[in-house]
Amino acid sequence: MEVCPSSSYHIGTAGSDDFSKHPAVRFAADDVNFSLNTDDDSVFQTSMTKEFNLAFHKMGLNEAQLSTITFNAARSAFTSDDKKKGLLRLLKTAHGIDDATV
Repeated sequence: MEVCPSSSYHIGTAGSDDFSKHPAVRFAADDVNFSLNTDDDSVFQTSMTKEFNLAFHKMGLNEAQLSTITFNAARSAFTSDDKKKGLLRLLKTAHGIDDATV
């Protein structure tokens, strides 16, 4: 599942101007497999950096949740298994995770 917080806000589908009530907060608490994304960034003037900042500062998601969301996106990407494995290796390195511990 893809979640686009800025888009949800602008088109009114999140149900509130209070981002802490965005459905993604519950998704993260319940360990639902979802990813943060942009939705028509030229219209909503957003970026992945802005979406992650919004999730952290306005939605209250913590670093561990954002890391999980990032790994979820890599595991669920519409690409080959080899490319997913490569992406996961890069993420593990960036997050300081040793393959032997996962």
